[in-house]
Amino acid sequence: MAIVNYSRTLAVLLAFAGLAGPGSNVGAQTPGSAPVEFTAAERSFIQRHPVIRHGYEPDWPPFEFLDESGAFSGVAADYLRYVERKTALVFEA
Repeated sequence: MAIVNYSRTLAVLLAFAGLAGPGSNVGAQTPGSAPVEFTAAERSFIQRHPVIRHGYEPDWPPFEFLDESGAFSGVAADYLRYVERKTALVFEA
C-alpha cells in the first residue's frame, strides 16, 4: 500500500484522472462517460499501488473534515470518490 501526502498529491491525482490541468474541461464528463486512458507508466503505477493511503485535515470544512459519524467528508473526499470511479485506485484514510 502506498502512503501519500494528500495535500501534495491532490492536483496530481486530479490531473492523472483527467479532471484538471491545462486544456481540461472540468465537469464536462458525466459519471459513466468514457473511462480515462492511461499511459503505460500510469497503468504500471496503478497495478503496483492499487490502494493509496492518504492523510487529511480533520477540521477544514468544506474541504476536508470528519462528519458526525467520523467518516472523511468534504470536497476532497468527493474528488477522491470520483477518481476511484474513473480509475482502478482505492483511497484509504
